[in-house]
Amino acid sequence: MIDLKKSAFTVTAALSLILCASLPAFAEEETKAKTFTDEILTYEVTNGGVRITECTDTVIELKIQEKIDGYNIVGIADGVFAEHSSLKSVSLPDSITDMGDAVFTGCSALKSVKLPSGIKTIPAQTFAGCSSLEEVIFPEDVTEIGSYAFSYCDDLIWLEIPQTVESIGSYSFAFSNIGEKFVIPEGVVSLDAFSFYYCDGVKSVTIPASMVSVGSMAFLGCGNLEQYIVEPGNETYSAEYGVLYSAEKDMLVSYPNAKTGDEFNVPETVQYIAEGAFFGNENLKKITIPESVVAFGEGVFSNCRSLKSVNIPSKVAEITDSMFCDCYSLSEITIPDSVTYISDYAFLECTSLKSLTVSDNVTQIGEKAIGFYDDSDGKFKKIDGFTLKANFDSAAKRYAKDNGIDIDYLDGNKNIPYIIIISAVIGAVIIGIIIIIVHTVRKKKKEHEYYSN
Repeated sequence: MIDLKKSAFTVTAALSLILCASLPAFAEEETKAKTFTDEILTYEVTNGGVRITECTDTVIELKIQEKIDGYNIVGIADGVFAEHSSLKSVSLPDSITDMGDAVFTGCSALKSVKLPSGIKTIPAQTFAGCSSLEEVIFPEDVTEIGSYAFSYCDDLIWLEIPQTVESIGSYSFAFSNIGEKFVIPEGVVSLDAFSFYYCDGVKSVTIPASMVSVGSMAFLGCGNLEQYIVEPGNETYSAEYGVLYSAEKDMLVSYPNAKTGDEFNVPETVQYIAEGAFFGNENLKKITIPESVVAFGEGVFSNCRSLKSVNIPSKVAEITDSMFCDCYSLSEITIPDSVTYISDYAFLECTSLKSLTVSDNVTQIGEKAIGFYDDSDGKFKKIDGFTLKANFDSAAKRYAKDNGIDIDYLDGNKNIPYIIIISAVIGAVIIGIIIIIVHTVRKKKKEHEYYSN
């Protein structure tokens, strides 16, 4: 048994364990695997020192020093402290230059962490699910926050992103509480897709002058978001009445979920409406889109559950993937002749839409694009009473046939001539059979009378 008084950690009065890895080593070495342990942490010998590969799940506090048994501690493997529900505080030494992913994932009691000064990226999922987190001491030169790094954190209102950070990864703050007024610091250049996905508490987002790339649907699902603010000097983005545009206003990037007003006129400068731009806004009932718009991103109006009226400009070629998905109130829409492709799930869950006219110019219709909804079990079912209107020789007719959807032919049912011919042939056959039977009966009757006489 190791003597706790001489080991690399001490037991506090609160039963917390503080690792002091620079004290004399009392580790038990496993020569074959090149690993050793001090009964709290397990180390693996690597180039330039050792890295931490495991930790007991009963530890409460850790203050790791730079050396253990003469080795520099230079790294931490993936998930070393993951799901350690007792862990409250960790201080990592500056000797660490390599951190794996998900190091503290699911540490629900973790409140305070000091990160090593030698790392420049907060790795993926580092603090995912750390619902009690109150303090993170960042490295002075950190430049990147990895994907899911601070996702599912209940309270990050205290968090200030260091001004050295240049990029924020996908889903970095997904499902986290980042406060009502969130200011992205000057110096941040890019946000990846979905970086602030479903951050429900935020009401205002300020984009710095340094920002050059806001990733696809970066603020998707922020249900209380009322406005975007763009700092003066930004050459890529602009904001007007809380709506985020490109600097030239030729692209509408994002319309806030909680922006008030039931009608919106898209400016005539806009040519493209980005992915998920209106996603989840439940206030809008009518959107007017100018003829200047020639294309839409995916899911543009998805989950606009109050939307009743929207027009599609005459130069648009594609109804994109999930474009009107979950627009429960949409009861009428005109697809222009310019459209050649209706993508997957385009009108999924449009349960108030009872008919849709599709022209011959549409050459392809995607999976469950029209006339379907999905139930609570995720199973696709046909919308009761839905009818597709199209010509006989069309992609819409083939879609209706393949999916068992009712169809009204705009040019009449071209099967009718064939039906008439087939019916005539069947009728002629039946008449012929009757004549043969009558003739046979009469012949037998005459033969019977002849022999009777």
